[in-house]
This record gives sequence, structure tokens and C-alpha cells, in this order.
Amino acid sequence: TYHRYRFHCHSGRLTRFRPPQGPPTLPEPPEPTGRLIDVGGYRLILECVGTGPPTVVYEAGATATRFAIRKPQYALRSTVRFCSYDRPGSLGSASDPRPPGVAPTSERFARDLRTLLANANEPGPYLLVGASFGGLLISTFAARYPEDVAGLVYFDALAPGSAEGYL
Repeated sequence: TYHRYRFHCHSGRLTRFRPPQGPPTLPEPPEPTGRLIDVGGYRLILECVGTGPPTVVYEAGATATRFAIRKPQYALRSTVRFCSYDRPGSLGSASDPRPPGVAPTSERFARDLRTLLANANEPGPYLLVGASFGGLLISTFAARYPEDVAGLVYFDALAPGSAEGYL
């Protein structure tokens, strides 16, 4: 490995240092699309692109929407099926608001996601990606429906038990 002062750490020899290139710039995705899918009395918007397997499913943070992941979602569409959705009541979302009497629990979110994917005929098992609060939700999904999970990716995510009082 090379140290920032331009010498090889193990040999101590000076070498030419090339600063690392920045990450690639992803192109802008097309205008948002998606389908409103009934999950039992209310509808959630689901946007899926590409072909798989695996089917990657993105679970956004507490107040985030699917819009945050759209650039990577479209960049990966040539290699995987990539789905993102908005939970009920997400700001700026086309998903329906949460009906009165439906508690916003991780159990409810996991059930909604499973119903959403089944009703949209999206094939599993799923590679679940959870960002922030979404990490807690994909953990619940994996615990309740292990047969539907190919893997879990935690992206700056909350761990189970770390969200007491979060909502």
C-alpha cells in the first residue's frame, strides 16, 4: 500500500503518487415511473427496472423516498432487477397515506413489502438493501420471511434494538 506522502509503506521507497480518481458520475435517470400496487386497503408505489436475478429491493430511511436511489437503480439495471418503493405517507410520494388504525411498526412494514412484491409479481428471493432506518426494516423482513431473502446489505443503517424511541 502507498502512504499519502508518496512512499511504499512496506519498503519505504519513494514512488510516483497518482491521486485516486473520483467516483464515476452516474447519468440522470429518466422521469420517475412506477405502479401503484394494492397491499390491502391502500396502495404503494413500486418502481422496478432491469432484469435479474437477483432482484434488489431498496428500503429507504425513515423520511426518505425512492428518489434517493434512482441513479444507482438505473445504473445497475443491465445486471440486476432493481426495485424501490415508498412506504405509506412518504413525503412527496404517490403512495397512499397510512390508513387510520394501521400502526407504523416494523412488522407492518415487512408485511407491506412482502405483499407489495407478491402482488406486483416480482420474483424472489430478494437482495434487500436498507439505508438508515431501512436497515431495521430489512432485518425484520429477513426474520419473518427468511425464504424470501437472498442477502442483506446495510447502508449506514440502524441495527435491531438501536431504534428505541426513534419514531
